Amino acid sequence: MNLQHRIPPAVQKELDALAEKRHRLITLPAEKAMEEMLADPKSTALVQSFPEEDLYLLIQEVGPEDALPLLSLASNRQWQFCVDMEI
Repeated sequence: MNLQHRIPPAVQKELDALAEKRHRLITLPAEKAMEEMLADPKSTALVQSFPEEDLYLLIQEVGPEDALPLLSLASNRQWQFCVDMEI
């Protein structure tokens, strides 16, 4: 019997929704993207779904001080990437 790991449909639906939001947000000006990310009902999941590089670039565009609300939602991996880029 072949046991494949399958993502439950409900989880896949959530992942797809996050991907759609990310793709839309990266087309917006940085400040508007941040505003919408923070207003999202699942803002933590949305922020943490961003690749480290994309979140870092967004933070740089907004400005690190203005992006503190985003940083407060970032994952440890995203934080580590940002720190590594600044050292």
